[in-house]
Amino acid sequence: MKNTWIAAGLIAGTLDILAAALNFIRQGGRNPIVILQYIASGLFGKGLAYSKPWMPLVGLLVHYFIAFTFTVFYFLVANKILGYLPWPLAGTLYGIGVWVIMNKIILPLSLVTPRAPSLNNDLTQLGILILCIGLPIAYFSQQNA
Repeated sequence: MKNTWIAAGLIAGTLDILAAALNFIRQGGRNPIVILQYIASGLFGKGLAYSKPWMPLVGLLVHYFIAFTFTVFYFLVANKILGYLPWPLAGTLYGIGVWVIMNKIILPLSLVTPRAPSLNNDLTQLGILILCIGLPIAYFSQQNA
C-alpha cells in the first residue's frame, strides 16, 4: 500500500503542476516558475517569495506536500466513503472536494494575494483538480484494494 500511495501522490502532484504550468502559458504567461513562487508566497508572503532565487524550490516542495496530504487523506479516510463508487465517479467527487478545501480553507488562510473572482478560472482549476488530483488518486486507491 505504501508504494501505491507514493506513486499516486507523485503522479497527481506532477500532473497538477504540469497542468497549472500549461494553463499559465495558455493564458499568456511567459515563465511558469511564477507558479512555484505563488505557491511559496502562501507561506512567506509575496515580497519574500518573489525576491529569493530558492523560493521556486520551496514552492515545489509545498506543492508536493499538499498533493501527498490529499493522497494520504484519500487512502486513509475518503476511500472508506468513496471507495464503493466506480473510481471515475469517486475521483471526480474527490477533485471537487479538493477544490472546495483549497479555495475556501487553505488559500484564505495563506498569505497569497487573493485573485479576482473568475468563473472561467474557477472552472479551469476545478477541471485540473478533478483530472490531475482526484482521478489519479482514486484510480491508484482502487487498484490497491
